[in-house]
This record gives sequence, C-alpha cells and structure tokens, in this order.
Amino acid sequence: MTTFDLTREPWIKVLLASGEEAELSLRDVFDRAHEITRLAGELATQDVAILRLLLAILRRSLRDRAGVEAWGDLWQQDGLDTEPVHRYLDEYQGRFDLLHPERPFYQVADLRTAKGGFTELARLIADMPTGEKFFTNRAGAGAATIPLAEAARWVVHTQAMDPSGIKSGAIGDDTVKGGKGYPIGIGWCGWLGLIVVEGESLYRTLLLNLPWATTDSDPDRDLPVWELDAPQSSARDDRRPRGPADLQTWQSRRLRLHVENASAIGILICNGDALHPRNRFRDEFMTSWRRSEAQMKALGTAEDVWMPRAHQTNRQIWRSLAALLADHPDRGSEMKQGRWQEWLDELQSEGELPRGESVRLRCVGMEYGSQSSTTADVIDDVLALPLAVLTDPKSRRAAIEAVVDAEKFVKRLGTLAMDIEEASGGSGDALPPVRDAAKEEAYGCLDEPYRRWLARLQVGDDPQTQRREWQQQAAQIVEGVGQRLLSSASPSAWIGHLKDDQTKDAALADRRFRAGLARELADLTPDDIPPASTQGETT
Repeated sequence: MTTFDLTREPWIKVLLASGEEAELSLRDVFDRAHEITRLAGELATQDVAILRLLLAILRRSLRDRAGVEAWGDLWQQDGLDTEPVHRYLDEYQGRFDLLHPERPFYQVADLRTAKGGFTELARLIADMPTGEKFFTNRAGAGAATIPLAEAARWVVHTQAMDPSGIKSGAIGDDTVKGGKGYPIGIGWCGWLGLIVVEGESLYRTLLLNLPWATTDSDPDRDLPVWELDAPQSSARDDRRPRGPADLQTWQSRRLRLHVENASAIGILICNGDALHPRNRFRDEFMTSWRRSEAQMKALGTAEDVWMPRAHQTNRQIWRSLAALLADHPDRGSEMKQGRWQEWLDELQSEGELPRGESVRLRCVGMEYGSQSSTTADVIDDVLALPLAVLTDPKSRRAAIEAVVDAEKFVKRLGTLAMDIEEASGGSGDALPPVRDAAKEEAYGCLDEPYRRWLARLQVGDDPQTQRREWQQQAAQIVEGVGQRLLSSASPSAWIGHLKDDQTKDAALADRRFRAGLARELADLTPDDIPPASTQGETT
C-alpha cells in the first residue's frame, strides 16, 4: 500500500446512536456527526486528541462564518452542512495521507537517525506499559504490528500526549547530542486538565467546543500544521502558536511510521516543537487555569502567571467543581475561567444557547511517571449537569456550595474515624491513614447522590432550597457511613482508653460525631465557600 488517505479511509472509532461501534473516515465523521454519540477510541486521551483535530478542520472550513450569530445558525440545524468541509478536505487531501512520500500526515518523510532503524510500537501505543508487558492484552503479533487505522489514531495521540524523556536523535537536528534528543517536555495536551463539553451527539459536541469569536485569532495566521510549510527534522523551541487551530495541531514530536504490508511495524519518535504552557489561555480553550506563584518567582515578575489546571488523580471531578468553574478573577485570584466557559456564558447571554440544555462535562488528563518520562494513568470522569450550572451564577454557586457542604460532613467523619482508633489504643502515625480511608469511603457513597442532585438543578428554582435538600441528604449518607464505622469498632474501643487524663471510647466518639453533624447543618450558610484548593500544583 502506497497511500492511506485519512479523508476517505475508515480510521476514527465512534459509537453510533444505534449503540453500534464503527470506524469512519474524516469525511464520514463530519457527514454523520449527528448520528454519532461520541468518539470511542482506545483511550479517552486519544478521543480528545482526535476531537481537537476535527475542531481544527471545522474552524478552518467555516472560517468565513465566525461569530456568535453564525454559531447560533449552526446550532439550529439538525446536522452539519458538510459542503464547506469537503471543499476544504479536497484542497488539502494530500496532507491527510498517512503514507504520503513527501508530506505524510503528522510526520516527517525524511526523518532518520545516524544509526537508522525504528523503535518498537510500544513507544507509540500509550496503553502498552513500558517494560511489564504482562499488564497488557497485547502480545506477540499484537504488540509488533498494528493496522494503519490504529496507527493513525496513535500518531494523533502521540503528538498531543507523548511523555517526556530522551528521544531518538534526528539527523539535521542541531540540538541532538551523542545521538540522543534530550527531554523538551511532554506533549502539549499532557499539560492540560482537558475539559470537553459533550452534547447529545458529536455534532453538538463539536459546536459546544468551538469558541468562535471573531477576535479569537487572525484566520490568515492561525493555521493548522497541514497548511504550514513542511516540518523540518530539527526540533524547535522558538516557534509560538498563532491561534487555536495552530495549537490544536501542535507538533510536539517529529514522527515517522515504519510500514510494511499495509501495517505499521515500527516508529521513530524525535523531539518536535517545545512549548511551555504559561499564559496560553487565549489560544487554548479546553482547560481551566490557576495562578502560579512558582512561575512568577521563576520569571521574576509581579504579574500574574497562569498555568493550566491539571485534574487530580483518584479524586471525583465534582469535588473540584469550584476550581473548574472559577469566576472571572480579580487581581491576585487563584483561579481563572477557561475560554470554554467564557464562550458558553457568551452564547447564553446572546440568547443563542437554550437555558434548559443538559450537557456532560468530560474531564480528561494524562498522568505521567517519574520525570514525566512514562505514561502512568489516564484520568477520565464525566459529570452530567444542566447548562445552567456552567452559565447561571446562582446555580453555579449552589453547585459549588453543595460540594463544600459535603466536605464539611466528611471532615466530621474523618474525626470520628480517628476517635474510634484512639479509643482502641491507636495513636500517632496510625491515625491519618484511618481518617483518610474513612473519608474516601464517604466520598464514594456521596458520588452518585451528588451527581443525581446536580443533574436536577434548574434555573428558576430556588438554588438555596435545593442546596438545603442536598445538605440533609449528604448528612444522612455520611451519618450512615459513621454508624458502619462504629458497628465495626473493636470491643476495646467501646471499653475505652485513657489518654491525656481523659477516657476516650466509641460511645463518646459517636456523640461527638452526631453533635458535629448537627452543628454543621445549623451553621452552613451560602457564603461558606473557602478558596479552591491548588494543593500539589506548584509549577
């Protein structure tokens, strides 16, 4: 095979509204976007990387229709008028050929190293663990060769999410030392706590993630990679994105597939265009932002420096709602609204987006291992909610306050767990693990009830009445977890232990716990919202 035209060959995995899975070409994805529920590739990070590719194509295809009113016209349609998209793909069709001899898609045709050769496909495929191959279902031929359709998906993913670390040293790259390309950082999207607003179909999802103000960028300068001059083998650290389409197709790496018998059997991955994420909030739409004291210090500036806010591993996304839905900050504020949220606010204020619309907020991110040189885990959480929670200040505040309420109740439970442990004779280092395990159990029990409560929030209802309903429900759930802790307490905990001239026993712990929950219910007010946490985000 000498060609693999991504505009016509099926390669994008999707889930259809019928429940069937399918592989479609670029043209078919746009033609059938209204029939597609969502992208359905190997990893959530792969789906977001391909979604960004689709958004760049759509932005360029419809660049003469930018603006709120034009967006509203598209929203009123049942599906996409794909004639402009097909014209655009016709114009650049050769640039979407995975095997083009001079300009292969997302690759460099003459990419080579001094030693020649390619590395194994494990470097390309993110769900293949490094070293420990028995943790994957891929083995034998499945690990040595993959179809071109899958290879194309991983090429897009690698440009977006590739780990840092030493890469192959490309001939012609003057940054190479000793045949090695030394680390320039993770792929662009690896920095981001990605946020995708999902609608009922891929067509709706594409529109909801297409901020389209005429002031966003200069369409004559904001070009995706296939409209730029051919990429060179050398890595670059002096190029800067000129808008969202440029950034959505950013070439973090120089790649070249090794293909035989219509299958990929190897890959060459070299350094590409290095890019630091500080203050990229006008060009990058799919993340929220946090103020970084560390970056301000490193740059020696008193001006605010904004970094993408990463999602926290092993933490349900609703618990970070205050940071995700940050309002426009004053000087010195810790959080900054993402452009995705600003755009939804703008559409609502202009009357182009129905207030009663329900969406899903999908939060996706990549967790990296030591020195960001390996892939450790993928973060993927979905929160269904009314659009009002994203755009109506009162509904948004009620949703955030409800999370704070839950935190207060769970904190009381953590104290109960430590009191029971002390009543059993435990002390010192034994206390925090017991507390943390109890709190995680409580958050697990609150997870589905909070999501159901959030999905019922509507503009026009009294948000504080709804919040009070949640307080009663959350307190009851946490109390139930507390009673299970007490029922499993050891006999010695009920007998009690003397500590600091006081007897501590399970009965006393129970009374303190119940009284504490009652005080929280009595004291909580609409203003009880602490600043959003940025713990662990220091760069």
